[in-house]
Amino acid sequence: MKKLGMVVSHKFMTSNEIFPERLLGGILIDAEDSGKAYYINPRNKRAYYLGRPGQALEVIKNLGLGISNKDIRKIDLGEIN
Repeated sequence: MKKLGMVVSHKFMTSNEIFPERLLGGILIDAEDSGKAYYINPRNKRAYYLGRPGQALEVIKNLGLGISNKDIRKIDLGEIN
């Protein structure tokens, strides 16, 4: 999460009820609140706390938009260092 998410201030997290378009579908990490991670739902532009790995999976499964196998194969693979 920390490598793929965007680190933001606690003030930014708490001052936004609805998040900007550029953050939709992304993961934000609150740098000043123990690195808590939030998924920004593209449907309603709100943040959802991801919690522990099992909780994070449930949030993503319930809120994620999904993608077909055909479309996901169009995305180039990368490496995380």
